Amino acid sequence: MDDAAERYDVQPVNSAGTAYIAVCGLNSGRLDHAKRTIEFSAAALKIILQFNAANNASLTVRIGVDSGAVTSGVIGARRFKFGLWGDTVDTARAARNRANPNTVLITENAFERVNDYFDFQDVKPLAIDSRELRVFELKPDRLQPTLSDAVETV
Repeated sequence: MDDAAERYDVQPVNSAGTAYIAVCGLNSGRLDHAKRTIEFSAAALKIILQFNAANNASLTVRIGVDSGAVTSGVIGARRFKFGLWGDTVDTARAARNRANPNTVLITENAFERVNDYFDFQDVKPLAIDSRELRVFELKPDRLQPTLSDAVETV
């Protein structure tokens, strides 16, 4: 995943248990941060699918993406850890929790920034707290690993 993150200029923030949290545009001010995040998400899912195919495994991943403001900071005095907080992080986490296995689910905030670049399908709105959010799933044809992908990541 870290190689894919580097390729798309996405910064891994934290990985704990089954969660891998990454951000794009936080420290580099990229105008195309949402597009790069979706490209990274598709690449990460392809990595899992390729691993499964090569190893007769059945790992799954759920990916949630939101776009917006976050609060960030460094935690710790001796062992530093970078953290992200805020509604954008919580909304992305909720989208991930709602996603079906091996899918990328994005919020309307992210969709508005990338809908010209990718194909999505509208899915049932996501209920978070007392609000309902439109979410979209990246169409699966974007996620099929190709031979060139397999060669590139092996």
